[in-house]
Amino acid sequence: MTHVAVELTWEQLVAAIRRLPPERKLELWRVLASEMDRDVVRQRFAEAVTAIRAASAGIPEDEVAADVAQAVEEVRAARRSAFSARASLWTVCSLKQSSSGSHAR
Repeated sequence: MTHVAVELTWEQLVAAIRRLPPERKLELWRVLASEMDRDVVRQRFAEAVTAIRAASAGIPEDEVAADVAQAVEEVRAARRSAFSARASLWTVCSLKQSSSGSHAR
């Protein structure tokens, strides 16, 4: 059996996983889920909930909900902007390639 070592950045790994068909993603999820320490996950989740509750103690629930909604919208706007910038860059690169007569990508 031949072994090959490949070094990827986190972003490259995530991009590769996103390109997987749904069936393979599910298979990957099952493998990873079987290796997780459920007690550690429960503990970290409980710690996160406790930290969130402590940070929002004394603040009305509707105010916290409004802050969360605003934060979500800000993140979505930033993602849309980043996606738009990538799409624009891709279009510019495609136009440059087609105007130079190159079809390689």
